[in-house]
Amino acid sequence: ALGIELYIKNESVNPTGSYLDRGSAIAVSYAVSTGKKEILCESNGNIGASLAAYSVRAGISCSLYYNEIKSLGKLYQTLAYGAKAIKGMMPDYTDESVLVSGESDSYFLTGMKTLSYEIFEKSNSMFDYVFMSVGEGGGISMLFAGFQDLFELYKIKMPALVGVYLSDKSTVVDDLVTGGTHSALADFSIKVTNRFNIKVEDQEVIEAEKLLARAEGLFAEPSASVALAGLIKAIDWNLVSKGSKILYILTGTGLKD
Repeated sequence: ALGIELYIKNESVNPTGSYLDRGSAIAVSYAVSTGKKEILCESNGNIGASLAAYSVRAGISCSLYYNEIKSLGKLYQTLAYGAKAIKGMMPDYTDESVLVSGESDSYFLTGMKTLSYEIFEKSNSMFDYVFMSVGEGGGISMLFAGFQDLFELYKIKMPALVGVYLSDKSTVVDDLVTGGTHSALADFSIKVTNRFNIKVEDQEVIEAEKLLARAEGLFAEPSASVALAGLIKAIDWNLVSKGSKILYILTGTGLKD
């Protein structure tokens, strides 16, 4: 439909429907190995739902702090796993039995690098472009870090990373906040691969979500559809070379929203 050779990395099939399960798998494994009794996180979105699921599976309690409810679907998912949802700021913890996780946790972030490893493992050759939605910036930063590992080990071709951002005026995407904790590292990751970033509007995201569902039978949540909207815009603006091999990362399932 887009007139290109497009591959889709479907992360919606992870246990909680999000690519963030990669981070939770490592963070919770670390918590178990060091005898932690509780995991805390400032998120009632995809990160919170993911940490809640992996925590309960590991027999560790999980508490999530939030200022406002942005997504009822993700909050319900979190509560279904038995996590505590607490309105307000997370207090400072020095208790050795507690792990504060999420995008500020180096173990969580390290788990996100496995996305790069799996892309390499599943592909016969590396992609020319990889399009990914950008919010806090941790995802695309760790994608780049993983590709760096692979470059050092196997001398792979570094793909051009394209970060797609949502317009500041958005009202349809609830959990993709631009300018977050790792925004500087995300900008570096994009620039060092000699590529670009794109900003898209709500209507472009909705149209991309519908196209993906009707062309491929894949239902992506709005935050995951941001990257596809950016890819469509890049094609329209002739920003990608003809004949390129392109990967779009579908980061989460539409059933969450």
